[in-house]
Amino acid sequence: MASASVIHGWTVPPGVRWRAWEGEVVAFHPGSGDTHLLAPIAGALLEAVASGITSKEALLRHVAHHLDLPSDDALAAIVEEALATLVRRGLLSEDPL
Repeated sequence: MASASVIHGWTVPPGVRWRAWEGEVVAFHPGSGDTHLLAPIAGALLEAVASGITSKEALLRHVAHHLDLPSDDALAAIVEEALATLVRRGLLSEDPL
């Protein structure tokens, strides 16, 4: 019997606040009191999730387009790591769809 793969999406948790200006994104996590200056890819991901883009494939396309990067395996690995880092910091929640 084949196992079903779980598809994940991401959301911005309640209370997380972020601002973008002049190409930089800063996010505040109220639970920890930490403010984070995000790298461009992480910032683009947070902005995309906040706007309703939640699938990994759509997020990859968004980052590639937004930052004018090739949508390849190398970028996919970087996006995967950036998503994991945002989740660890509490700036995104990963939810099974």
